Amino acid sequence: MLRMTIGPTRIAPSVLAKTALHPPAINDPDFLKTFAECTRDLRVVHGIEKGLMHIIPATGTMGMEILAASFAPPRSRVAVFSTGMWGDRWTESCRRMGLDTHRISVNARGPIDYGILAETVAKHGIKTIFCTQVDSSSGLILDLYEIGRIAKKNGAMLLVDGICGAGCEKMDQDGWGVDVLLTSTPKAVGVPCGLIMISTSDRATEFLKTRAWDPWTFSLDLKPWVPVMEAHNKGEFGYVQSPAGNLVNALHEGLRLIVTEGVGPRTARHERLRAELHQGLERLGLEILVKDPQYRSNGVTVILYPQGRDPSFIGALLKNGLMLPGGTHPEYGAKTFRIGHFGNVTPEDISTTLSVLEKTLKETAQSA
Repeated sequence: MLRMTIGPTRIAPSVLAKTALHPPAINDPDFLKTFAECTRDLRVVHGIEKGLMHIIPATGTMGMEILAASFAPPRSRVAVFSTGMWGDRWTESCRRMGLDTHRISVNARGPIDYGILAETVAKHGIKTIFCTQVDSSSGLILDLYEIGRIAKKNGAMLLVDGICGAGCEKMDQDGWGVDVLLTSTPKAVGVPCGLIMISTSDRATEFLKTRAWDPWTFSLDLKPWVPVMEAHNKGEFGYVQSPAGNLVNALHEGLRLIVTEGVGPRTARHERLRAELHQGLERLGLEILVKDPQYRSNGVTVILYPQGRDPSFIGALLKNGLMLPGGTHPEYGAKTFRIGHFGNVTPEDISTTLSVLEKTLKETAQSA
């Protein structure tokens, strides 16, 4: 069975082996060294030289709420630039926290109009901007440099969900002016679920240290982690709650594989895989949700069901040995299915995916 899923993705044997090790003691010197090396390699993946790296047990959704709870003052105005389900989830999280939330919806098919974000931020004096680099429900990728320019012009803080970007897209937190970047393990990083990684710029770190208010929650507050992560970044012991030792060991190996391959070559490999897949989909007459290639991500492709097909098409693919996820976009979810092609995916996986798609299209043609 070939699984071309969005997450969890295929895990390298060496990463799985690290996951199976006995959990280390939280103050074990070797473990502290491993943790510090994770923060070092994570800087390379995130594209940040200074600032502070956080590695915390949590889900991606929890990570999004950590950013909202920690950096948006109570009842303040915030903007969410939403390209799909994950932007809408961030909107709902902010709303539930009592924030004055301005959701700017982006057409899932493109193009992306950054002007409306700039107008909204300027008009309402917004100082906190949230966005998802790649929303797995649409496959759209945002230009974070452009959004960073808008944030800087308006004196706003930019907080980015890069979970579907880390490990397969170009990441330049410093160059783009991203104050806080959130990533996680089960996508292109190729590590089991359970860890989030947050890099805060010097500005964002200082914001946490000098913040005059406390959020409504302790467990979602990043501030208590700051002195702990300052210690862990240096290979020293700090404590606020127990780290997920097995997963940190696995992350250490997963990041090592990424850095060994090279972030640039790894991004280029994903670009080649995407091009091969998209050329094959076009040959088969399948329509990609995002129309313009410049807005398409390297790791997630969302496809409209061909005429006469519906979600039962996924079941037909499964019978032929290909597991794909259905759509999740608020508008197009029931009309689409998805292909995940990031992390440890190979050219052979792409060719097999296209072959099964072609076979299944022929088999289901009579009922279409």
